[in-house]
Formats: sequence, structure tokens, C-alpha cells
Amino acid sequence: MKTLEARFKICTPMFLGGAEPQHTEGLRTASIKGALRFWWRALNWQRCAALHPDDTAAALRALHAHEARLFGIAADDKKPPSGGQGVFLLEVHAQNVRATPRPFGASFDGGVLYLLGMGLGSFSDGNHCTRSALAAGGTFGVRLLFRPNSATEDVARILASTSSLPTRYAAAPAPAVNSNTSPGRD
Repeated sequence: MKTLEARFKICTPMFLGGAEPQHTEGLRTASIKGALRFWWRALNWQRCAALHPDDTAAALRALHAHEARLFGIAADDKKPPSGGQGVFLLEVHAQNVRATPRPFGASFDGGVLYLLGMGLGSFSDGNHCTRSALAAGGTFGVRLLFRPNSATEDVARILASTSSLPTRYAAAPAPAVNSNTSPGRD
């Protein structure tokens, strides 16, 4: 089975939320998978657009179909029903993270607060962040376990999106792919 493992260091506060986004408690697998999906779309849109140069809707459908196959998709009520798991299982492990209720201190510049985006801060009672975050300096690992019959191209495309995470979110070396089915890859 092919596996991909990566370690990440949090360089800036990470705003992640579950059922109660005001209280960040740790990394959730769904949050990491969501980030992978985002970067996969960003890296693969041009390829799908090139396949359908005169039809944006067809390019979007192609992008959606590839994403659904790789990452999985919820079932629908069509006949026959579609949906199912993607080509890999994802696990977040070795979390050494700490939540902080005020990641930027008690008060900071209003311009910074504006740049944080809607819902992350308040101008009343002094400029402050209203959501907790995972503090910079924490580390965590991600392991992707690919299904036994996963195509090499699928693994490479997921690897490309995973490799984008360190350069945009964290300072960490590129992930390594381990496989007991592909000789010569460590």
C-alpha cells in the first residue's frame, strides 16, 4: 500500500473550527482534507480548462469529477446513486499543538484586524480577535494511505497538492511517498 507522510510546523495562527468555531481544540482531519482539496483545485483548474478551452461549464464538471474520484463525494439521490470514498484515507497524528484564545494579544492595530477577515475580530472594546486559534510553533503529522489499486498519476496529483501546503502554510520539507508496491520509491 502506498503511503504519504508529512510533518508540518505552524508558522502563523491557524483558525480552524468544528461545531463551535470560537473554541479551537486541535486539528481535525476534515480541515486538513479541505485544505488539500482547495490546493488540488487550484493546481488542476488550468489542466481541466485546457481540456475544454471553449466551455467553462464543461471544464468545471471535469474538475468536479476528478476531485470527487480522488477525494470522495457525498452520495446523491440520482439513479444509480453516485458518491463514495476517495482513493486515500487521511490521518492526522503526532499533534503537538496548543490553542490560544487571543492569538494576536489583547489589542492590535485596526488595519490588521480588517485584514483578518469577517468574523475573526471585533473593533469594539479595543481591537481584538474573537476566535481562538492554534498557536504558531506547533507541529503535526499527516499520513495518507492510498488504496492498493491507486493509479500512480493519482498519487502524483495528491502529492503535488500536499507539497503546496508547506510553502503556503508551514515550513516543512516536502512529503515523502513510501510504497511496498512500487520498487525504488522511498
